[in-house]
Amino acid sequence: MKRLLQGATALLVLLVSTVAFAADPTPMRGESIKPRAFELRALPQHDPSQPYRASKRKPEGMNAAAEARVEAAKRNPATPGADLLRSFTQDRTTGTLGFRAQAEPTAPVANAGFEGISQGAYIPGEPTVAAGPLNIFTAGNSSVTITDKDGTNRVEIDGQVFFGVPVAEDAISDAQCYYDAIRGRFVALCFTWGTGPNLSNFYLAISKTNDARGAWWLYKFDMTKDGTTQTSNWSDYQSLGISDDKIAMTGQQFTFAADAYVYQKIRIIDRAAAYSGQTLSYVDFVNFAWPTGGDDSDVFVTKAARNLTAGDNTIHLFCVRVDGGTRVTYRTVTGTPAAPSLSAGNFVTVASYSPPPDAVQKGSATLVATNDCRPTDFYVRNGELLCSWHTASGAYSAIRLFKMRTSDRSVLIDETYGSTGSFYYYPAVTMDSVGTIFLGFDRSSATEYPSSYITGKRRGDATLQPSVLLKAGTSSTAHRAGVTTPASTTTPRCPVPAAQSPGTPASTRRARTRSASGRTSSRSRTGRSRAAWSRTATAPPARPAIAPRSRATP
Repeated sequence: MKRLLQGATALLVLLVSTVAFAADPTPMRGESIKPRAFELRALPQHDPSQPYRASKRKPEGMNAAAEARVEAAKRNPATPGADLLRSFTQDRTTGTLGFRAQAEPTAPVANAGFEGISQGAYIPGEPTVAAGPLNIFTAGNSSVTITDKDGTNRVEIDGQVFFGVPVAEDAISDAQCYYDAIRGRFVALCFTWGTGPNLSNFYLAISKTNDARGAWWLYKFDMTKDGTTQTSNWSDYQSLGISDDKIAMTGQQFTFAADAYVYQKIRIIDRAAAYSGQTLSYVDFVNFAWPTGGDDSDVFVTKAARNLTAGDNTIHLFCVRVDGGTRVTYRTVTGTPAAPSLSAGNFVTVASYSPPPDAVQKGSATLVATNDCRPTDFYVRNGELLCSWHTASGAYSAIRLFKMRTSDRSVLIDETYGSTGSFYYYPAVTMDSVGTIFLGFDRSSATEYPSSYITGKRRGDATLQPSVLLKAGTSSTAHRAGVTTPASTTTPRCPVPAAQSPGTPASTRRARTRSASGRTSSRSRTGRSRAAWSRTATAPPARPAIAPRSRATP
């Protein structure tokens, strides 16, 4: 009995110490990382006749049980609750259901379009876009492109070549990009991983000027290390955050042996040092806990915001529960890059949300996979955090627009946007220096192929405006030989404001689509479209009551 009690006491001490570590993680100092320089103009263009390498299949969620909860919710979405109905804005765009606004929509309107990345082995190709004063840079799972602002002089480079990834490391994954308009730099991030030998690397590229066609710095970070401690884990679902003095790279750590989720990681580096091509050291926060009363879904997936406020050193972190709920988690990293401090985190109550049902599409019984509730890239400007994700709205899916004041975590916008009879999914949101919101998304229905739309919201608008069609889809997606392929070009992604003031974000992120068979495949290109705000101001449309719907197929 005494030995049993001693063992129980030892176990209790171990558990308490583990919880204490997780609740208040000690910053772990890492290695020194030297950059290398390269000229984008000197890189070879991609030969369109040659295929891109395809990344290995990766975990979709934190564990099998969580994935099962997500899939069950997608198959049987809950009837909208009163909180969701109160926040629902009916999209009155002219569309396949015949909705027509009573006045001209005041949402952004499309200007010149241009070719984006080639999609390679993914639908969509996880495209992201960064617009500078001279050119536009796009990045995805297979390649990067640079075009002039009018869409001419397009150059496409294999992503593995651009990021300097050795052939032995295989393909890049989840590439994303961002234009820092305050400081005139392009920033891009991707990762690689593999076994035999085990490897997990983040590649961070930073332009030396505001010209994406010119010179860049490139850093390579070993993500198998927590600080300098070697682990048997690799990093997935990365995000790229920024403040005035810090860059944050976040990742979710999985074991090499079983692809089992173990914990979150935040890596902090000195922004000014990285922008000037200096040797960097980093600080890691690992295995941090969820706030009291939470669970794994309140940290999986934790992402970092792009802070667009000049002089603000705070890194803002945000987590939307992948399996839904009535809360989100907010925390910060403050202090200097050499001595950062991670807050314990706070829950913020929001209207209920849940994983969106897979989307019906015209011309096919195959549903478009919509994944779970995790958000795309998000932003903080002048003390306001702006984020978007998709959610179930009865038998359909809709877009959630969320804005919060960071000083006291007051919710300023918690709006659900959609249309009964259509599926809205994969939102991407950004805002300009005067607070105008631009929100792009995909939409499909039984009478509409997957198509790309944009809506928006001025500071004085009560709700999001009627959406505007950017590009109509021309075909459905169809399963074939274990993969998913579209019959033709898919829809444009991430519209960019035509005129940007200093500090205006130009980058939004799209999530990966998956199917039961795993990865998806395509050789088509992803279109891009610039957007500007209409000069005609009209009152927002009235919001009709939305009756709860059954699960019947529309």
